[in-house]
Amino acid sequence: MSFRGRLTYAFFFFGAIFLIFPILVFYHQVKASMSQTLDDALRSVARAELASAFDSPDEEPHIHESSSPLLLSLDSGLHELAWILNPQGKVVAKTGDLKEQEILALRDQLPNPSSEGSFVTVSMQGSSYRLLVARLSHRGGDYLEVFGLSREPLLERLNSLKKQAGSMFLGALLLLLLAARRLSVRLTEPLTSLATELEGLDPAAQKALSLRTMPSDRELKVLYNSVNSVLKRLDYVLEAQKHFVSDTSHEIRAPLTNLRLALEVCLRKERSAQDYREVLEVCEQEVSRLVHLAERLLTLSRLDSDQLAFSIQDSDLVRLVNDAVELVGERLEQRKLAIRLTSPSEVVLQCDPGAVRQIVDNLLENSLRYAPEGSTVAICLESHQEEVVFSIENGGSQLSAEQVERVFERFFRGDESRQRETGGAGLGLSIVKGLVGAHKGKVGVERLDGDRIRFWFSLPR
Repeated sequence: MSFRGRLTYAFFFFGAIFLIFPILVFYHQVKASMSQTLDDALRSVARAELASAFDSPDEEPHIHESSSPLLLSLDSGLHELAWILNPQGKVVAKTGDLKEQEILALRDQLPNPSSEGSFVTVSMQGSSYRLLVARLSHRGGDYLEVFGLSREPLLERLNSLKKQAGSMFLGALLLLLLAARRLSVRLTEPLTSLATELEGLDPAAQKALSLRTMPSDRELKVLYNSVNSVLKRLDYVLEAQKHFVSDTSHEIRAPLTNLRLALEVCLRKERSAQDYREVLEVCEQEVSRLVHLAERLLTLSRLDSDQLAFSIQDSDLVRLVNDAVELVGERLEQRKLAIRLTSPSEVVLQCDPGAVRQIVDNLLENSLRYAPEGSTVAICLESHQEEVVFSIENGGSQLSAEQVERVFERFFRGDESRQRETGGAGLGLSIVKGLVGAHKGKVGVERLDGDRIRFWFSLPR
């Protein structure tokens, strides 16, 4: 069943419940009112009969043919009957159309009457009767006088009312079904329009993905704005994918082109062993560049698919940072750079030491690449109760505020000319963000005074 069909069914179901409830209440109220009126009429008849049951103290009680004003106001079709039983259980008086066998057959069904009389409903002569049983004391004995009124007119009225109510209910159900269908169509029409417009969007088209129409309802505006927000992110992902493919192709093509040129130059004529050695060194550098790029792409792919395995253990972050700094000692001397490290003597944390070392290496590599010659790179490692924070600060940054927000994007380059001079594929900071996120940590970047910039990450304890 479609959503529109389920919505129609829900409206119809709950509407039918709310519709049938007042009808049932009304029917039972009418039934109770008519039954109460019948009982009141029966009491009126009984009082009149009991008051005139004896003409003299020595006679047996008898029945007078009398009707109360209340009885006459009810319905001329109400059939009366009455009988009197003496203390021995014999019939001493009855209305003309009653048979004694019928009366005696009902004797066991009669209740023990209270002081005001007791009511009971029985079936006699193929009809339903309401009986009032009263006790009558005479000559030292207790007589039972029974008065009855036919319930058939009451039942006929109730059946007629039930049929009318049923017809009205069926008609109301039909109208309710039409209203529920119309309401469900009206409520789902914006969703249908939304689905149609979404189906018409073409990711391959050279335009941004977005919904052109906007409903007037506030709730639907929220939905459309949310969809547009998702489409905007999807558009960004598709655009990033295009750039990723383009940048990856460029990064792979550059070393391959260098390899081909070196080999072509080498094969044009006979060369000395030294020349061949220089060509092989160039080839080795370009192959290493390709391997490094492939490893980084593989790391990003595993991070995206959550397939990168980590070996969590107690690790001293101070030692990891010192090892990373020692490894770049030669580069520091070549560019006359200095590193100022501020840290406690030991910071032990549950983490994957290899992954954290890669994070530190990438951030250190990024800082050394852009730091001006002869400047100082400041590294700070802070240990807090709930987290450990690593930060690295360097000068020489030419990133704008907008570019700073994008530094963790894959293949992002703030300055293409400087990127060609310093090298790098623009994947290191993306890997940093992925590895920190896999450790449930945070990563960020801040622009400082002048041309200085600080990268930082925090890992929870």
